Amino acid sequence: MQKGLDGTTFESENTDAFGTWISAYSPIVNSEGDTVAAVGMDYSLAYVQQVQRDARAQVFPVLAVSYVLLILLVLIVSTLLVRPLRRLTVATRRIAAGDYDLDLRDIGPRGRFADEMSDLADSFKVMAEKVAERERALTKEVQRLRVEINATEREETVREIVETDFFADLAAKADDLRAHMHRE
Repeated sequence: MQKGLDGTTFESENTDAFGTWISAYSPIVNSEGDTVAAVGMDYSLAYVQQVQRDARAQVFPVLAVSYVLLILLVLIVSTLLVRPLRRLTVATRRIAAGDYDLDLRDIGPRGRFADEMSDLADSFKVMAEKVAERERALTKEVQRLRVEINATEREETVREIVETDFFADLAAKADDLRAHMHRE
């Protein structure tokens, strides 16, 4: 009890003829804050144990329900976050395969509630449109270059034919034949 004059203290369980007890002591102070006395109280250990059992009986079900609700909340939130990412992943695979006509409006909320996912989906849509434009422009340029290459190859082939001895001999014979036909 002497320790109770310095501050609130508890003693371990004591057993006597009346049962098992836990004792607690606390100082009594005056208006100036000086300790003038101490108060002590004995609690039956059976009572303390019953209070502990009652507390566990109330806390454990609340904790169990809280954990279940927390797990459900995590599943719902993670689904709401992951579903748009999965759709965006599918869209990027389609872009990689050359399918640039994408409808990404269902990814993320729109309007006042637009978030980072909808912004990212919009950016991917713009990117896909620009890549499609570039691919069309490159296809046209490749087509134009093929025409130029074909014309150049044709000219080169004609030049090679014209420059052969056979063609020169044939041209000379044709000139002789024309000259002979004009004379007659």
